[in-house]
Amino acid sequence: MRVSKIMKLTVVAFLVLALIGCAKGNEAAEKVGGEKTVPQETGPVNLTMYQAAAFTEAEFQKYIAEPVKKKYPNITVTMIFKQDAKMQHEEMLNQLITANNVPDMLYIDAGALQLARKLGLAYDLNDLAKSRQFDWSRFDANGLDAIKQEGSNGEMFSVPFSLNVFGLFYNKDIFDKFGVPYPKDGQTWNDLVEVGKKLERSEGGVNYRGFAPGAFNLFSSPLSLAYVDAKSGQARLQTEGWKKAVDAYKMILDLSNDKSGGVLPFFQNRNIAMLPNSVNLINNIQAAIDKGAVLNWDLAQYPSYPGLPNVGPQTTVPSMAISATSKHKDAAFQVIDYLSSLDVQLLLARNGRVSALKDPELKTQFGADFPGLKGKSVQSVFKSTPAKSAPQSDYDDIVNKALNQAVTDFAKGKYSDSNTALRAAEDAANQAIQAAK
Repeated sequence: MRVSKIMKLTVVAFLVLALIGCAKGNEAAEKVGGEKTVPQETGPVNLTMYQAAAFTEAEFQKYIAEPVKKKYPNITVTMIFKQDAKMQHEEMLNQLITANNVPDMLYIDAGALQLARKLGLAYDLNDLAKSRQFDWSRFDANGLDAIKQEGSNGEMFSVPFSLNVFGLFYNKDIFDKFGVPYPKDGQTWNDLVEVGKKLERSEGGVNYRGFAPGAFNLFSSPLSLAYVDAKSGQARLQTEGWKKAVDAYKMILDLSNDKSGGVLPFFQNRNIAMLPNSVNLINNIQAAIDKGAVLNWDLAQYPSYPGLPNVGPQTTVPSMAISATSKHKDAAFQVIDYLSSLDVQLLLARNGRVSALKDPELKTQFGADFPGLKGKSVQSVFKSTPAKSAPQSDYDDIVNKALNQAVTDFAKGKYSDSNTALRAAEDAANQAIQAAK
């Protein structure tokens, strides 16, 4: 009897110790260095990522390939770039699909996501996110809202990597040359048109331009206008909102006889005084300076529409998606999870890319390690509140193309007024939508 009791107690003790050991084992599996983990692929994993949004090879190595390899030595990420800069992403992706070489991941923007859906590559990340206890709440609300707009039934097709925010770049030498005060934060387009008029000069064989307004889709973005009517599925451009945007854009273009784009002339020819653009332009400026260009520039807050003080363009979000056909979805999301970490996002921020996270310290650290931003008014780019994301559709790119063409033709005198231009754009867009169905 006594031996039986001892044996029973021994078995119970053994079971208790086993349970404690299992509990400790599970805790170790969930936490390593204070970070949550889940079962991971331990063998060599080669992931390919297609570049469908602006991103250089150097940026890819610095912000994705190298950090991932350091964190997970068994995972190698390789970026696939278009074979020809003039090639369309759809053509390149179709070639990869035909060759059975579909990338595991996609580095995309909203337009590229629409293409991924068209080609059957888009994949809802909700289940993967849930399995890794992925914290969506750490992201900037505007950026996250832009991602949510991509899905019609709660799908999350991508994870924000960084944010595109916007500012007003200006050439200080031109302002100094003509004795005009520098742009201030909080100014409207109308304010800056008056400034631009003072800088439209021709001197010493150089034609100076006060303003290059940038791309029309960026210029109109603060108004949060839909391209397509949600009910009819047709282009909807003959509205007061679009008319307001087209008329304001034409007002700026009419300041100069030169209707050409402004990015290259701004930092190469140095004859454009003001250029509203994405803050990512700092990379182009720095590259030009590294090659010997002399440019005395600074930043101010992105101008706003009258009646919409301190409202800037909608947030656009370079993001990371996983292909529906990938055989390494878990490893791909493991990579995405790490690239969303504070460590990697701080690396981005300090080197002049705006973090996708909402941590205010990342804005404070913006550009700290970027040589070309020393002494620049970098915090001005954060003073505007991004406009609300406009409703999206699968045909936005088609409508945007028709609209841009009509705006260009209007600027060149093909149409007598904005109403006629918008009618032509809407008709052309609807024909293109019908052909695409």
